[in-house]
Order: sequence, then C-alpha cells, then structure tokens
Amino acid sequence: KPLERKNFLVCVVDYQLPDHIRNVSRQPYEEIKGLIIGGADRVNEPRTFDYFPAVTHYGLLEHTIETVTRENFNFTAAFHLEGLDISKGKLERIEQDAFQDLFRLVDVDLSKNRIDYIHPQTFSILSNLEKLSLNDNNLIAVEMDTFNSNRKLNYLNLRNNKFAFIAPQAFEGLYGLRELYFAGNACITNDYKPPRVPTLRMIFAQQCPETLAIVDLLSDRRLDFEADYE
Repeated sequence: KPLERKNFLVCVVDYQLPDHIRNVSRQPYEEIKGLIIGGADRVNEPRTFDYFPAVTHYGLLEHTIETVTRENFNFTAAFHLEGLDISKGKLERIEQDAFQDLFRLVDVDLSKNRIDYIHPQTFSILSNLEKLSLNDNNLIAVEMDTFNSNRKLNYLNLRNNKFAFIAPQAFEGLYGLRELYFAGNACITNDYKPPRVPTLRMIFAQQCPETLAIVDLLSDRRLDFEADYE
C-alpha cells in the first residue's frame, strides 16, 4: 500500500550533488520532501531541483553564502517551499526582495550568521510565516514595520544579537505571537512569552544608551539597501 502523504523523506547530501543521484528510481509516493545540503557556496545548484522537484523544506548548513537575492530562488520548486534554513554560515546580507516569490514559507531559519541589518520589507510577502529564527547574528535594531505583514507569526528568536534599538510598536498586530526570545543582547536581556502582544509595546519602549547613534545608522543602512534595490 502506498505511503501516506504525511510521511516526510529527507535527503542529506554533501555539496556538490553527486552525479549518480537521481529521483527516477523512486516511487511517486516516495518523493523527497526535505533536502539538506552542507557546505554550499550558492543557494541552489542548477541540477539539484531537477532531481528533487517535490522539495518543500530546503536547508543549507555550514555554507559560505554571503548574500541572498531574489534571483537565487528563480527555480520552479522554490515556489513550493514551506521551510527554508540558511543557518550556520557566513551570510551577511539579505536583499529586501529576496523572498518575494516564496509566499508559502512557514518556517525560516537564518540563525548563526553575520547579518547586521534586516530591511523592513524583507519579510513583507511572507503572510504565512509562523516561525522565524534570527538568533546569533549581529542585528542592531528592530524597526517599526519589520513584521507588519507577518500576522501568523507565533515564534520569533532574536537571541544573541547586538540590539540597541527596538521600535515601540515593532510587534504591534502580532496577536498570535507566543514565543519571543531576546536573551544575550546588551540592552535587552530577558526572554518573554507574552500573554498579550500589546504589553510588548511598554516593555520595549525603553531606550538603550546607544539608541541615538543607532537611529542615525539605521537611516543610512535603509537608504543604502533601497539605493541598490532601485
């Protein structure tokens, strides 16, 4: 009897993808749904998704990727991705439109990289996003409109960054948010599991000593991203 669709097969391969790997030997009900590639130097190897067209969860671990752009996801299978893991690497920059074609994403892990700035429009298309991990980066701020469109977000990990500024209304409207982690930041040290999101507005309204300098820096970074986007 064919396996039920709820069964989830994961293939883990070292980069580069070996030539002998093929999907044609598998039965239709055994299609690979999860793919993890270690040590990649690009988001997608051209032939990877020819072999695994049914992938919905894609991971790139211990990678050497420094920038992610929209062009990195111009393969057909990307439009079906529900989980994306680009963690434990050298990622520094995510272009503001990088995820514009990935509106099905539910779970995104960008932890343990070198990201220091997230443009407020970066996650705007991800209306289905429920879980986001940005811990262990170099992030300095959360701007007011960063999560405006992520109304289904219930888990947000911001631990071990360098936050010096949190906009007072940064989490307003996230009524499903149940886990918010901030430990390991110089100015904000407590994890918080909010019973009601509006209370966050009071908790993070306090300014850190570095705030004034950060506000000026944020303006420059935002203009820098938008200039490149144009």
